Amino acid sequence: MNGDPRKTEIAAAQAYFAVQTRRAERWDELRDQINDRAALRLRLADSNKRLNNTAQTQGLDRRSFGLLHDAGTRGLYGGRSVADIKEYNGIGPKEDLADHMGRAELIANDFVRSQTEEKIRNEQIRGTEPITGAHFEVGRATRETIARIGGTPPEDLPPEPSIRPLLNQRTRRQRGTLPAPMHLPSSMPCPSRKSRVIEPAVRLPFH
Repeated sequence: MNGDPRKTEIAAAQAYFAVQTRRAERWDELRDQINDRAALRLRLADSNKRLNNTAQTQGLDRRSFGLLHDAGTRGLYGGRSVADIKEYNGIGPKEDLADHMGRAELIANDFVRSQTEEKIRNEQIRGTEPITGAHFEVGRATRETIARIGGTPPEDLPPEPSIRPLLNQRTRRQRGTLPAPMHLPSSMPCPSRKSRVIEPAVRLPFH
């Protein structure tokens, strides 16, 4: 907005538009971050399916999928189980841990899954015990690499509000059953280890 900023009215108007512009920019940044996180969460889900399929093709007992993923988790998180990590980060026992992961944690977990699948294929690893052992080793090697480059251990990365409501909302939209759009919240709650209680998930109607 042009004008003489020495005039009170002009200065006030310029300040107002500057504030509104910055708010819009910050909201765009937040929307992009959440959409990026949603995409990474879906990518991790796809990597889990690919790993399951490859492991089963190579002889993993389908009743051992839980053991397979527990092995990878313990390798990446220094021996901690999913239940241990949830308790440490104040995430409810019925919540999906991956739904509360931020960008860096999702990428680390996806890397472990994808590299384990490649290892199984390339080395033709067969059988439940060797396959679960390979997943643990890849998880542990990834954790060691994170430590070596000065990164934050995944369990110490701050948990995020659940991305599940957004993913469910997109699914309903695709099926044509989405209700009227909800108003966007003015802020997003952040989980805290101190409180040991995860904040309620928020519904964000982003495209």
